[in-house]
Amino acid sequence: MRGGIILESILHRSLGLALSLATLLPPTMGVSAQAPSPERIHEVLSTFVRSAATRPLPSGDTLVSWYKQPILLHLVERTPDHIAEAMIRGEAYLGTASVTYRAGRPVSGAVLWTSGDSVAAQVRFTTTPSTLTLEGTTNAQFASLAAPWGIADYGMEDLLLPTLQALAGVPQPWTVLVYRPFAAKWDTLTVTTAPVSDASLITLTSRDGRRDWWLLSAEGALVQMLREGQDFERRPLELTPLWAVYQRLLPLVPPR
Repeated sequence: MRGGIILESILHRSLGLALSLATLLPPTMGVSAQAPSPERIHEVLSTFVRSAATRPLPSGDTLVSWYKQPILLHLVERTPDHIAEAMIRGEAYLGTASVTYRAGRPVSGAVLWTSGDSVAAQVRFTTTPSTLTLEGTTNAQFASLAAPWGIADYGMEDLLLPTLQALAGVPQPWTVLVYRPFAAKWDTLTVTTAPVSDASLITLTSRDGRRDWWLLSAEGALVQMLREGQDFERRPLELTPLWAVYQRLLPLVPPR
């Protein structure tokens, strides 16, 4: 695999990296070029995150979505009753979200998506036990939310975890409603979970039958995400603390 050449074109096209990639690449660009080391990947992507921080970003776990190439960067900061998450898609989009929970239920939060200097979507929300109220680029109120539900844009899956964790002990499968602020739409997921050592493997099936698999650590971090039928993986950035958890758990996970 010509890893150096591939990563160079990936970062220019998908991440829009505004720095020289010369230190990532081997001296020659021939077919024997090797993939960049974990240290180089960590250095380049960490630098890109810093350059993309046009507003404050969460300080916590850093993860990368790979679809044969790095296409998304995710930053996640968790406390027992709050999650802040950012998603960076090159120079095209920066999304940030902050959600407060009570007993696994979202009670308030804000989502902001920008493209350069333009606001693509901005939504604030509040909830009562039976309603969800949205204000911003979308203004709406949804009532009678009897089923378990959460708020999580695509690429910000961590925001759904408190909702799922609150269902522990409830007979499976679970039907979970998910509101997507950027797309202003609802999705319905069928969810099951199974133990993997001290971790959990969550299977989420959409209405069209497509499955995602989420590997959740004992500490509540989303360690890995796979998508059925796609060469896709979301995993921790190399050499971060969550990367060590990923490496420990991966051999224990059954084939999917």
